[in-house]
Amino acid sequence: MRKLLSNYENQVDLIRSTPIKSISFQERACIYELEDGRKFAFRPDKTAGLLYSVPFAGNFEAKETAYIKNTLGKDWVCLDVGGCFGWYTSLFSQIVGESGAVHVFEPVPDNRECLQQTLELNNCKNVAVHNFALGNSCSSETIYVPDRGVSGSLRVPKGARKVRSFEVKVRTLDDFSLTDTISRVDFIKADIEGAELMFIQGGIDVLNRFRPILLLEVQAHSTRTFGYEPRDLFLLMKSLDYVAHWVDQSGDLVCCDDVTSEGVSLPDYNFVFIPGVRSGGASL
Repeated sequence: MRKLLSNYENQVDLIRSTPIKSISFQERACIYELEDGRKFAFRPDKTAGLLYSVPFAGNFEAKETAYIKNTLGKDWVCLDVGGCFGWYTSLFSQIVGESGAVHVFEPVPDNRECLQQTLELNNCKNVAVHNFALGNSCSSETIYVPDRGVSGSLRVPKGARKVRSFEVKVRTLDDFSLTDTISRVDFIKADIEGAELMFIQGGIDVLNRFRPILLLEVQAHSTRTFGYEPRDLFLLMKSLDYVAHWVDQSGDLVCCDDVTSEGVSLPDYNFVFIPGVRSGGASL
């Protein structure tokens, strides 16, 4: 009994040391409420409901989250490309408020179900959910989801023992902005398992017109499944007059524009691209 009490006290201390405010229970789910007011449903029976580190640490990509909380404005228009369980979507929704807007793109049905639950828990009425992927052409493509993990990719993930595959609609960001009459974009987060270069190629007009800040995941093992190196993406962004940064542990930006040089190692896997001074869009 003493050992059980000690284990319980240790767990309580762990919860108190995290941003988790409270835990409640629903049918087949634990609801985690964080100190910032957001709620997430942990569903161990569904792979897409595992929520990465949220049930254990009450956080996810903490330094990037801190940067976003210190950067976004109340009325911004944000895009979350690869929404997964809705960490960034709900964060954007909370920050930009009723006068802002969020568009989230999630083509994987299981992920989208988890995302929708997150949006419902957080009463995110300023979010539009889109069930297609964004790339460099308007087409229909096969998306692959590994047996372990929730990240869908338009290429077969290396190392996956089994994958589920299905057809998804793909559009370009430029096409989306025209047909859905998007007149402003201030911030874009994209985590799409190596397809980030193709996403940028399909959104050059949007980037030139609106000059949004971008948060992109860039990892060599993912980019190489699409046949390009991280350097190719950084060079493209540089040609569009964007400066690359990574986020340090304090949530501050550190310039790393030298990653376009041959042989330079990446300092992180998430990068913030700040637009040069042009008319329109958000800037620091």
